[in-house]
Amino acid sequence: MRERLTSSSLATLARALRFGDLVVLPSEIDVRRQTEVGKALAREPWALRLAGSKDGYKFMPWILTHDLRKKYEEYRMRNRREPRWMRRMPSEFRRHARFSYYLGDGFDSFAIVLNIPYTGVGYAVEEGGLMEDAFHTFRLGRLGNIRQLAYLHDPLSEGLAMRFDQTRYCHVLDVMALATIMASRNGLPKREIRTLRVAAFTHDVLTPAGGDTTKTVDRKAFDEDLHYEEAFERFAAEPFLRRHRLSKKRLVDVIHNRGVLGKLLDLADKIAYVGRDAESYIHRVHPTVFRERERYPPSYRRLRKLVFREFPAVCGLWDSVVVDGDRVIVTDGERLGAFLELRARLFRDLYYNPAARFLEHTVASVIIRDLYETGILTRERLLTMEDWELDREIQLVSRFHHVSGMVVLGQDHAFVETFKTREEVERREDELERDGNYMVLVEEFAGATGNGTKIQTARNGRVASFAELYPERAECLDNIMKNNKPYRLYYFPIKGEVFTPWFHEAMARYRTRRAAARRMRQQG
Repeated sequence: MRERLTSSSLATLARALRFGDLVVLPSEIDVRRQTEVGKALAREPWALRLAGSKDGYKFMPWILTHDLRKKYEEYRMRNRREPRWMRRMPSEFRRHARFSYYLGDGFDSFAIVLNIPYTGVGYAVEEGGLMEDAFHTFRLGRLGNIRQLAYLHDPLSEGLAMRFDQTRYCHVLDVMALATIMASRNGLPKREIRTLRVAAFTHDVLTPAGGDTTKTVDRKAFDEDLHYEEAFERFAAEPFLRRHRLSKKRLVDVIHNRGVLGKLLDLADKIAYVGRDAESYIHRVHPTVFRERERYPPSYRRLRKLVFREFPAVCGLWDSVVVDGDRVIVTDGERLGAFLELRARLFRDLYYNPAARFLEHTVASVIIRDLYETGILTRERLLTMEDWELDREIQLVSRFHHVSGMVVLGQDHAFVETFKTREEVERREDELERDGNYMVLVEEFAGATGNGTKIQTARNGRVASFAELYPERAECLDNIMKNNKPYRLYYFPIKGEVFTPWFHEAMARYRTRRAAARRMRQQG
């Protein structure tokens, strides 16, 4: 069954699937289907007798579905097994009852995630298992207060920086679930699966407050993978490793994407963040709500078409992952191509979009950097703080309002301009500086990341990288990711006493660093 498990089969699966303390949930049925199931059961005398044969069932058949579900849950909680009459129930009722059971009091859940977007996977984690032990050992609850996208914000907002809500904790849960399913489907040894699950669940444990925004201040110091081994001592994890017969070296290897387990972790990580970030971005503001379709670029509409029409389970490629020796192969090349396009468009339109980065760049290059270099914020503090604590610190020193949610820069508008060359951006920078009415920041954005085309796939019986087997589509991905204007200029007007004296001083120090870097380039 596990070998045949797919994103499509999960949509109709009538039972939960257990992988250790991970339970993959059957899909819920909506109210309309509950009513239809109730109508069908109302025609069965045995079902009416079981429920109590209320006259109201004829007029409100969904109540029959509800009552039978409650009887199922009560029986299962009392007897720790399913009633025999469940065998007579239609498949959709079994799905509904079992789904509700895992969300109710019958199942001692440590975590419940109803849906990893565009994967077809919903899951629950049972109390008292490996994951809960890892959670307490590595103090992963902190990641629930670290935003996945840090200070990145909706690129369509103007003056209001609306940040995204998904957290690092939800991300590591998703990665763990996907990695578990892929490894189990491929029949990997239990000890290997256990190692992979712990690595997946803990791979972001050393994320600083402020996430990727903070990392730009000191990339080496805040590289989670580079310093992962530090976590064992920091969290006194040796007893945990002994309890579960885990190798420290194997965990580090997986984190560094070595071997089959490392490749599975890397793929699960990509699927998890692409799915959840895509959903968050696409559903942030629906174009029809305000009837402002002209504000939404063609690229945004292409994203919607990709996930809603062409490949609704675009992130469901976990079901075509095959482990062959030391190779991890995604056999569905077409869906892999769609997934890589979705990922590339997210990088271009969200992660790398200058309209989404002005807050992040301001916070990182001026505020956090200044606090970090003056010793007010140390590495140790940032590795133990949560985002709300960092937000509070930023508000106190700069007067950036509501940093934790919707950030008002204190201005009517924040402006973004992009340029092809350093000379162009510096001329514009000098012009605005001479004006004296603006705060000006420049980002020399490298934005270099792989397009994912090295992933192994299959086509016409041949196994090779996606780039080799789909060269035309790989070229399209290169074009999507191409950054023709890497120089970004952010500026906002100075109006009254909007910002604190400290912020103005920090801006002055930023300007001094900019001037020194320009002199060094000119002299060199």
